[in-house]
Amino acid sequence: MAKCIYVCKRHSEQSHVEEKNISEICNAIQPDNLETANHKVFSDGVSSFGIMNFVPSIQIKNQSVLLGFMYEERESWDEIGSDFPDGSYAMFRNSESSFEAVSDILATRTIWYYHDEEQFIASTSQRAIVMYLGSFEFDDRIVSWMLSTGTIGPDFSWDKRIKKLTPDSSVQLDKENWSLIINENSFKIESKQLSYEKHKKDLLNAIQNTLRSLLNLDFSRWPITLSGGYDSRAILCKLKQLGPNNQFIALTHGSEGSLDTIGSDANIARQLTEKLNIQHKFHKIEKTSISIKKVIDRFIKQSDGTTDHITAYMDGMDMWKNFVEKEKFFGIIRGDVVFHPQKIKTPLQARKMVGLLLCSDFSNLNKLANDFNLPDQVLPVSLRKNKNESVTDWREKIYQRFRVPTIHSALSSIKLSYVEMINPLLSKRVVKQVNSMPDSFRKDKSIFKDIVESLSPDVPYTSAPSLSKQDVISTPDFLHVITNKLNDSYSRHLLGSVFIDQVLSKVKQRKKAVPAKKVKSKKIKVSSLLLYITPKFIHKIYQKYKSKPDLNPNILAFRIFIIVRTHELFNEESKVQRQYKDLKLKR
Repeated sequence: MAKCIYVCKRHSEQSHVEEKNISEICNAIQPDNLETANHKVFSDGVSSFGIMNFVPSIQIKNQSVLLGFMYEERESWDEIGSDFPDGSYAMFRNSESSFEAVSDILATRTIWYYHDEEQFIASTSQRAIVMYLGSFEFDDRIVSWMLSTGTIGPDFSWDKRIKKLTPDSSVQLDKENWSLIINENSFKIESKQLSYEKHKKDLLNAIQNTLRSLLNLDFSRWPITLSGGYDSRAILCKLKQLGPNNQFIALTHGSEGSLDTIGSDANIARQLTEKLNIQHKFHKIEKTSISIKKVIDRFIKQSDGTTDHITAYMDGMDMWKNFVEKEKFFGIIRGDVVFHPQKIKTPLQARKMVGLLLCSDFSNLNKLANDFNLPDQVLPVSLRKNKNESVTDWREKIYQRFRVPTIHSALSSIKLSYVEMINPLLSKRVVKQVNSMPDSFRKDKSIFKDIVESLSPDVPYTSAPSLSKQDVISTPDFLHVITNKLNDSYSRHLLGSVFIDQVLSKVKQRKKAVPAKKVKSKKIKVSSLLLYITPKFIHKIYQKYKSKPDLNPNILAFRIFIIVRTHELFNEESKVQRQYKDLKLKR
């Protein structure tokens, strides 16, 4: 429900000036479709913080701030240098001699930070930092990453001066020496040679102990988002078992008619809640009345331009606004997990599954990168496959060290502008237990599915989503906004007319739907069987010599649009704040 900026000064400044400055930043990053949002601002001239959209569930202890939720009782959570608690959070600890920003085990909420000789800034918003600095220094290394992944990459930010805090780590400021110390817990997948039943029991205990910490919530303000699959069902069924008298609410959203579509998320959720005697709320996703241009702009602002996953937000985030203003929800409980049912045999398949493809993996992107000398893409050491690491273990590593803190956290940032979030199946207890399992036990979610099926009433699992994955980027209105922007002087000055023209020449509007040709099921089954039984070395040879695919040109155009519009936005907002600072100095 909130975003935070925390500033430490080496030398004291006027506290009322700092409060005014940070208050203006909170106003600027507030979603423009929220009618009311309370901001919490503090400054003593040396330490200052602002919390956009402050609610009572946010913990403030002395001058330390905790956004999110802890799955354990920890009175001394604000003690600098102490162990990182188990939770879903972004934590800011402050004392007279030190400051520390702490990420949870998977960095589910990204913390960005900046440090120079006079100030240290930590924030859950890059925009907030750039506004405070009153200047913007574009990091062109993000260009290649945005083109190939739809993100700004594993390590970078829009501004080359801003750093990203990695999962399960902290950045600590020694105020006396004005120097930084990075503390990071090492990532480990270490299989424990225990029986299937022992691992199953340990995982159930980890889930159960995490969920017990939620039982004191007011569940009328904290609904559980429910699909028809295993993950959220595990949370709902176990919570019902642990707190049979609690008044839980299950929340599902989808398109009109999906509630009555047999096998859809919404339909299955309704069946499940009826069996459990739990209230079910269905929110219909409706077409927004605002322009496509405004929808895209709102999406970019609330995500800081860090993702291209816009499909679920094409309602202009009206659903999230309604959760806050009509339903009066404080937050939602989500069922994200680190299990993967997909089978993989090669490193390329692993990278593709987690969204970590490079320009060199696409024929058209590889050509663009070479023709226009785009910055090289280099995987950080922490994401590289070690010599003795299995492909499946490496997949787990890049999922937990790239996909969650880069893609998931970007999408969470959008939701967190409106409501709080708790992700109990991503607790430290659960993640460490999953990482201790042999690959054969993690395979196909087998242990997890056994647990869920033992908890769940006899209700089928979903066979269709409630919200269709529409090809929104190929609609005429969407493409009109994209092409107009890429044809303006700002875009051409930033990226060059030759580059822009080459991309736009391939863009195509969506054609009318054509009935798909019937394919004999036998062929599909045979090809799937061949994929499964083919030896790994054959897969590797095939991947090495097969022709590279082209990235969809419309996706490419949208990603370039994000680069241009975010660059423009950061430039504009830094100038506004700089003018504000100049005005204060004159006074």
